[in-house]
Amino acid sequence: MIALENRAKLRFAGHSAEPFETLAFGCLYAQALALLAAPLARMRALRPGLHPALHIVPPRHAYRLLDEGSLDAVAAFRDLAGAAFTYRELLCSPMVCLCAADHPLAGRPAATAEDLRDTPLVLPAPSQVPALVRRQHEALLGARTPAGLYFGDTVDAVVTMAAAGYGVAVLPALLAGAPGTVQVPLQGCEPVSFGLYCKNLKDRPLLKAFLRYAQEPPHPGAKQTDAQ
Repeated sequence: MIALENRAKLRFAGHSAEPFETLAFGCLYAQALALLAAPLARMRALRPGLHPALHIVPPRHAYRLLDEGSLDAVAAFRDLAGAAFTYRELLCSPMVCLCAADHPLAGRPAATAEDLRDTPLVLPAPSQVPALVRRQHEALLGARTPAGLYFGDTVDAVVTMAAAGYGVAVLPALLAGAPGTVQVPLQGCEPVSFGLYCKNLKDRPLLKAFLRYAQEPPHPGAKQTDAQ
């Protein structure tokens, strides 16, 4: 994908009155791509020569590509994996229970860990979620038997299984939207910060402008923080 992008740059260079500019974003979750739409729309109006590239990148590769310069920014939940890079928060996503519309929890205004004690859980692979979410999953496991647990390799797989009624998925609200499902706020769980990781902002006016626009609009249903 990076090689194709570089060849595209060469083909278009010099054929437009507008300067050809690129920004390459890596996103760990397809559900979070929508957060980039509004700031990209503003950039398109102000910088017509901008050609953004959006990539869904596995967590194990994202920060290596950022370090190598193949990506300008990585959109991800705050985690120790990105500690070597500059982080700018976009929103703080609360934890929710995602369940099928006919699940007993679906009609409740909120749920607690005690409400989930005898409820089957659907969990993603630990590598697919940040450490804060993994710790909250571990706290919910308790003395459950294997019969009360279902696993999915990815967040998308977990959401699908929850929609099918196999159990409840506990996820940041940002990842939990799906047809036929209901989000129930989970009390007592710490919200998770989501934002953009960058290697270096010095002498990067284009990236700085994008970050400024990305931090301006509030995201519906998410709690804005003053961390930045």
